[in-house]
Order: sequence, then C-alpha cells, then structure tokens
Amino acid sequence: MSISSEHRTTSGGSCQQNPSSESSAHALQFLKALRTINHLIISATDPVQLIRQVNQALTQNLEHYASWIALLDNANRLTALESSGMDKHAEQLRAQIEEGAFPRCMAHCVTTSPSLIVENPAAACDRCPLSTENENRSGLSYRLSHGERIYGVMCVSVPRKYAGKEEEQCYFRELARDLGFALGKIEESHQLRLANDIIDHSHAVAFLWQKQGS
Repeated sequence: MSISSEHRTTSGGSCQQNPSSESSAHALQFLKALRTINHLIISATDPVQLIRQVNQALTQNLEHYASWIALLDNANRLTALESSGMDKHAEQLRAQIEEGAFPRCMAHCVTTSPSLIVENPAAACDRCPLSTENENRSGLSYRLSHGERIYGVMCVSVPRKYAGKEEEQCYFRELARDLGFALGKIEESHQLRLANDIIDHSHAVAFLWQKQGS
C-alpha cells in the first residue's frame, strides 16, 4: 500500500529549494496562489467564505488540482465543507462525513498526526469517493489548527510528480498553518463580539458593572 505520513517542518521553516526550470514555473504558480490566499486571510471574517475562496484560489491558479476543506466543531462534528474541482463527488463526500465516516486522510489528520501523504489513493483509500478520480494524482492532507483547537482538515489532489517533493509539502504546511491561525482569530473575534452583545443586552451584567464602578 503506497501511503506515507509526514509532519515535520523543513529546516529553518523555508520552502526554498534548488528547483529545475519546470519546478520553478510551478513554484511561481504556487506563490501566486498563496499571495491570493494571504489577501483573503487578512480580510476574512467568515470561516465558510474563507475556505470556499481558498479552494477556488488553489484550483484556479494550480493546474490539475482539486481541493476540499472540512471544518469541525469541538466535538469533531462537521460544520462546513467546501470544495473545488470535485464535481459530483462533493455531495457524496459531505454525506459520508456527516454520517461520521471520515475519509482515511481526514481521520488521520484529526486523530494521529498533522499531515498525511497518500501517493496512490486508488490503492490506499478504496472507500473515498475521490480515490478513483485520477490514477495519476496523489493526496496531500493537512490539519487546520491553532493552539489546542483543531478547526478541520484541508485535502488536495495533486499531480503525483509533485506529491513527494519537499517544496510542495512545505507550501501546503505553511498554508495549513496560516489557515489555522486565521480560523482561530475569526473564532476569537466572534466570541468577543458575542460577549460584548451579552454585556450590552443583559440588565444584570449592566447593573453589576454600574455597581462596581460606583
């Protein structure tokens, strides 16, 4: 079974390599996608809209890619699933996850380690609706987390020639880290807004606040 797990960062956290002309062109495409995604992250206030736009940025800028991102609550229940490049398989995948049957890549990233590389999904992931989509693709999966909170999983289908390259894995690790950070900040912002709303509309809290200040 062709499956491997990888979750270590590169030395110094840099994705710079000594690429060939082909990989240089691919790296430029990837950097263009990351630049677009960074702009999305800076202004993001809605987690579902953010992951939808991230998927679109990946598939529009990177040829032959498919992408899906699942968000989870604290009990690991699905709260959102957005995808791009998956066509008919998206709803099948959603139904499977909603039933609690996580694809192998997703279960691994939630419970075992932050990332997983599946070189041959057709052989290793027979229950996944995407496993037979393209025999020349591999799967890269990454946990989206910030602090102790796991927000979900990002999975991308990539040309097999790129899947084993450290540079490719490094780009996706950095993207997953940035997405986890952004999702954490959005959640913190929503919690603060909710707390402020409770204070503004609670007569009991207002009374205690006034009493403390008197």
